[in-house]
Formats: sequence, C-alpha cells, structure tokens
Amino acid sequence: MGDTFQERYRLDQVIGQGGYARVYRAMQTDLERNVAIKVLRTADRSAQKIEEAGRRFEREAKLVSQLRDPHTITVYDYGRTDSGALYMVTEFVDGTNLLDYLNDKGALPPTRAAQMILGVLYSLQEAHDRGILHRDIKPANVMVFSLPGRPDQVKLLDFGIAKAFEQESDAPDSMSMSLTGQGRVVGSPGYMSPEQIRGDSLGPSSDLYSTGLVFHEMLTGRRAIDTDDLRAAFRQIDEIPIRLPPDADVPPDLRAIVERMVDKNIDKRYAAASEVIDALSNFVRPPTGPLAVPEVAAPAEKAAPAQPTDDAAAMRRYRGLAIAAVVVAALAAAASLSTAI
Repeated sequence: MGDTFQERYRLDQVIGQGGYARVYRAMQTDLERNVAIKVLRTADRSAQKIEEAGRRFEREAKLVSQLRDPHTITVYDYGRTDSGALYMVTEFVDGTNLLDYLNDKGALPPTRAAQMILGVLYSLQEAHDRGILHRDIKPANVMVFSLPGRPDQVKLLDFGIAKAFEQESDAPDSMSMSLTGQGRVVGSPGYMSPEQIRGDSLGPSSDLYSTGLVFHEMLTGRRAIDTDDLRAAFRQIDEIPIRLPPDADVPPDLRAIVERMVDKNIDKRYAAASEVIDALSNFVRPPTGPLAVPEVAAPAEKAAPAQPTDDAAAMRRYRGLAIAAVVVAALAAAASLSTAI
C-alpha cells in the first residue's frame, strides 16, 4: 500500500479478493480521483494460458468499456504490466454491495426493491444489446449507493472480465460459458440459470434468471437457494419451480413477474431485459442515476406468448441423466467453487 501502480495510481487499500483477482482502492494522482483497480492473478499459470487470457481480457475490456448506462460500472483503463499482470481501472463506487445491504436491511418493500432492480435491468439491457452477457449476477456484484436526494442507486459490477482464465473458447461471441478442465463452474451455482449449470449455450434470459433470484432475495430477505454447492446445482436443474413464499407481502402481479423471471423452462421465461422493464413500469417509475434515464412508456396490450409444445418442453429437461452426471462429476472435482470479485 502506498506504492505507485503504472506510474499514476497510488494504491491505498485492498477492498476485495477472490480466486482470480484482487481489487484495490487507489488514487489516480493526475486527476486526484478515487478509482478501483482489479488485477488478475497470473501466478501458477503457463505462458500459453496467460497469453490466451490476455487476449480474452483485452477483447472483453474493450466491449465493456463501451457501456454507458449509468447503472453500469464505468471502465477507465485496462492493460498489462511489465511483469505480465492484467489489470482494469474502473470508477470507485462509495457504497455497499447488495449482499451486505440486505443483511443489514432485510426484506425490502416491493416498490423499493422493484425500483432498485430496474437499475440492474437497464444495465443488462444495454449490455445484451451489445452482445455482452454478465454471467455472474448476484448481490455481491451489485453496488448500492446514494446521490444527493436520491438514495438506493445501484451499479452492476464485474461483467466477466476476471473470468478470462475460465473461458475455453476463443470464439468472438462473448455469450459463452463452459465447465473448465479443472471442473470449476464460472459463476455461483446458487444464482446460476439451469442452462448455465448444464453448460448449454447462453442468452440474455440466463442473466434475467439470475436477476430474478436476486429480486426474490430482495423481496424476502433470504436466498431462494441458500447454498452454492452441489445441492444448488441440482436445485437449479430439477423440476421444482421457484416460488415466492405464500406469506411474502408482494402484490400478485409483481409476484408473477418474479416467478416468470426464474422459470426453469427457458421458453416461458422473459427473453429480454426490455420485457421485464415494461412489466415493472406498472409498479415503479424508471430509476434515476448519475445520468438521465429515458422514460419507459406503458406497454401496449400483447397477446399471451405461445406455450411450448410438450416435445419442446421435454427437450429442455436436464439434457438427460448423462448431462446431470457430467455436472456432478465436474463440480465434485473442484476443491472449491472460485468466483472472481
């Protein structure tokens, strides 16, 4: 601490640490502003692995640096040190993560929770439109902070940059996720979609499923799936639907929105963040943030979505016992489930 990083950032404090990265609060000395610096660890990695991670890191950092929604963390800089360490510099958010926020506040009033989750959805809407998936939405990756006269503002952190070591495919499409050779899963099983657990190809609805689980937690004060081990993996892919508790003080229409977000049948789930935003516009006004957010018009009447055929629904179930066996074997092989901060 106190050293100068890359000639213009004074390292002040370690504020986060995970299996693949360490995060520092630092002062950018030329502009005299606080920033956060995430440094990916390269120890115990082969030169080839580090080079591959560097390419993926650079590609995703360029994509994420283009995101401008006020509810998305702003990327200022990224690069590689002379020693080969990969780093990214972002704005420093002076607040608390949603995990600690809920531990302190407990269940939130429905309107307040919906107002906050709208910020996450606006962030995802822009990212998805640019072909970027988050892949690790959970309360720890949502920051809650206040502006003058505007409490409960949110920013979504960590769009998969620290998972560069975990992606096996060099395909340009960033919407990919797989079990690694070491049997680790990218993400936290307690918040992952069924298709993510199975290792299927992912789309925006996977992030919406995870967001629905966070929304569920905000409304109840407790996790829908209160574990991140093998039991969580099985709970995500079984046929038991995730429901809000009957005694939860949630309006029926809002309850229906949350439960559709976490529908395990991908064909019945919301397909785009804009659909959830439209649905929530009947409950809350669009969130305000550091920048103006466009008003959302009330949705026009829409015909009920077509229900999938029995054959289509059946094809979504587990991918058979073979897939479940692969998931169990892969997860059991990991000494721990490592999630980047």
